[in-house]
Amino acid sequence: LLASEMLDAIDSGELIYAAGVWAAIYAAFTALFFWFPGEEIDGYVPDPANPKRKLRYRLNGLAVFLVTVLGYCCACAAGFLPWTLFYTYRWYFINFANVVGLVGSVYFYVRCDRSGAVSKTTKAGEIIGAPWPVMNHPNGAIRFLARFFFGQEANVHWDVFDVKMYLYLNGALVLMLNIISFAAQQATLRKDQSLSSGTVVYIVLFGWFLVEYLWHEYVHVYTWDFVGENTGFKLWWGCFVVFAYFYPVGAWATVSNPEFEHSTLVLVAAVVCFFSGWMLSRGANNQKWTFKTNPQKKFLGFVTPRTVHGNVLCSGWWGVARHVNYFGEMLMSVGLALAADYTNPLAWLYTVYYVLLLVTRERDDDWRCEQKYGPEWVEYRKRVPYRIVPYLY
Repeated sequence: LLASEMLDAIDSGELIYAAGVWAAIYAAFTALFFWFPGEEIDGYVPDPANPKRKLRYRLNGLAVFLVTVLGYCCACAAGFLPWTLFYTYRWYFINFANVVGLVGSVYFYVRCDRSGAVSKTTKAGEIIGAPWPVMNHPNGAIRFLARFFFGQEANVHWDVFDVKMYLYLNGALVLMLNIISFAAQQATLRKDQSLSSGTVVYIVLFGWFLVEYLWHEYVHVYTWDFVGENTGFKLWWGCFVVFAYFYPVGAWATVSNPEFEHSTLVLVAAVVCFFSGWMLSRGANNQKWTFKTNPQKKFLGFVTPRTVHGNVLCSGWWGVARHVNYFGEMLMSVGLALAADYTNPLAWLYTVYYVLLLVTRERDDDWRCEQKYGPEWVEYRKRVPYRIVPYLY
């Protein structure tokens, strides 16, 4: 009965308009992703079809992101779209994203199941080297849920086009469009029709985060996201819904209290906290990329690479904590929360999510690294006893 009442309340014309605009934006973005030129590089993961060579990637994410955002803003400025589009139709768009995320997850589960596209399996159907033991759980229902959630296929790749790269770019793009729309909504609600100082800082910080992330695409193909993560519900739904619509939850707080103003001290704290975290996260990831591509090269020209038996990096940022980059990402989320309406609990949901995500992910990473490196990882734990936060955790 409740579902029937909800359906009756939907304006069919509004639904059709929202679906059409949402589909058009995704169609334009997808066409640009496949069409736009970019530098082609070798990644870290071996090509399953030819293990002697690496998978190749086309790095056009930043160009596609900027062109799509600019095109969207031009369409809004010309009056073809309302500046508040992603705010006005937020529930429609979130539901569309949920559907696509679920359909994509089902498709890739069925695709792997039928084609045997799982990397390596035993005759009993167990995944060899499964990233999580639960994927080979003896209980069929648990095994199904684990494989559906985490995914069974590591790298879905066509020529230089990678599904993971598409999904992460999709999340970054829609996240930015959400921030723009929510900022426009705040301006319409304020007495002077302007953005608050906190919202300006929030846009700048998140915009920096996204642009800088895409600028370093060549680094990310060496990270766990591309090396170890499978293409399942966690990635599909996560990029279409969580990355795109939950990450900017701080923008919801700015709209709920549009007249809220920050003190200069809080805004300075937000910027300092964010960029301190950025230096930790970006510094650690770039140092690891430098080591993987050129093991003898000094990071930044002066940080000498020291290792455990030549395989596990334990100097520089990686001598401070075993996942100091995760601490950096947590600090960035705190900076973003401070730039939003920090008195609203909504502003802190992103931080809480990141802490829960990265603390549990560090445990998974630790297990995987122990499986891969064995005694070398045990020695690394002794040399660097802190997991994420230096001298604390």
